Amino acid sequence: TSPIKIIILLFFIIVFKTVSILYFNFLTIFPDIEYNFQRNLLGWYEIPIVIIIFYVINNWVDKKNKLNYQANFKLFVNLKLLGAILITLIFNLYYSGGDSSAFFNDGRLLNKIIIEHPSQGLRMLMASGNPKTWSEDLEAYTDGFRFFYPENTWLICKISCLFQFITFRSMLATSMLFGFFSARIIWRFYKLICSIYPMAENGLRWSILFVPNLLLWGSGIFKDTVTFACLLTVFCSIYNIVIVGENKWKQFFILILSGYVLFVVKSYILISFVGSLFLWLPFMLKNKIENPFFKTIATPIIFGSIFLIVLVSYGALSDYIQEFAVDTLLETVKNTGSYLKYVSELQDGSTYDIGEMEPTITGMLRQIPSALNVTLFRPYIWESKKPIILFAALESFSILLFSLFVITKLNPFRFIYRIFKDPLLLTFLVFTIIFATFVGVSSFNFGTLTRYRIPCIPFYLIILSVLYYKNKKPT
Repeated sequence: TSPIKIIILLFFIIVFKTVSILYFNFLTIFPDIEYNFQRNLLGWYEIPIVIIIFYVINNWVDKKNKLNYQANFKLFVNLKLLGAILITLIFNLYYSGGDSSAFFNDGRLLNKIIIEHPSQGLRMLMASGNPKTWSEDLEAYTDGFRFFYPENTWLICKISCLFQFITFRSMLATSMLFGFFSARIIWRFYKLICSIYPMAENGLRWSILFVPNLLLWGSGIFKDTVTFACLLTVFCSIYNIVIVGENKWKQFFILILSGYVLFVVKSYILISFVGSLFLWLPFMLKNKIENPFFKTIATPIIFGSIFLIVLVSYGALSDYIQEFAVDTLLETVKNTGSYLKYVSELQDGSTYDIGEMEPTITGMLRQIPSALNVTLFRPYIWESKKPIILFAALESFSILLFSLFVITKLNPFRFIYRIFKDPLLLTFLVFTIIFATFVGVSSFNFGTLTRYRIPCIPFYLIILSVLYYKNKKPT
């Protein structure tokens, strides 16, 4: 069998080398744009590629709808694709570079290295982004890279690199693939929430699918696009494992993979969400118990067990992962906010100030009201210094009006009561409060805030929509 294995290995090497040469030669017909993220990275050759990507994706959507028609699916996917194109044009033509351009450019450089130097390129693709995993010979290839350190940025660059094998290093088309895969995951989450709250489907459509800034800032080559998709995947996988009980191993694998990506890119999102889910899981687990006696005593036992697990896990992790310690985490939040505020003021950006935060739990608790207000309801319309901030301000104003409308309709006491009566809505509210607080005290720039708040806005709108439509139904 040894000669056969050698022949098979040689065959695959020859095929890979041949495909690489053909692919590289094909790329030579396109202009070799300067590899610099601080300039316009778009080229004329992207127009036919974008048209082809649009056609292929829409053809796939039509086939899916032919088998099982789903209203708004095609509209939503196309809006995500258009959002990806628009935000890419904004970053190239308005901002003249930025994180999105850097993620694409680093992915493009890595893509080029893999084609021209497969051994070194694949080693770079496998590297985690931790400086300890990079040998001296690999660092020689990092000229022109911006984000090969740290791990959270390098992971986005690697995803960008893989997409570019399909898009022939087109930034617009690569952004479209980010938007498309994000759209598929958001749609899956939307259908799941609709199955839980079917009476609120009309409101959920606007709460999950058609949030303007999510269509724009959550569709391009950003960490936010990836982390929001992973967050929704984590929820869907946990729900399918605990409640549905189908394809548990497959869902467990998806849960681990999406949880890992979320942890690497933005660990605070995963920690906030998983911590909130502990309010919901005990009720779901209790409902699976049929014996009345055991069902009665199950709640305190499950809550106690989960609390003990969290306490022990936190103690163990904080010994080995310093950033999990509360004081370190709050100090990091304060320093991040101060840095972003400084940079924004230096560049005459749209800054906001909610006061100095003490890096303690008490200091954080004092900031909750103002942090929630800024994350959910600001910028106000009169705080808009730029057209793109005005776009965010109109969305924030709409959220504020909808909040006041629902709370007034139900009255504040019934509003709170109905949230506490529904464990899932309570979980979404706790996540919104925790996450919005951290974002509010660490952004200090409305442009940054618009992107950072993406994960909590749909969950907050779900609460409002469900309560509104439940109130319309006769009790």
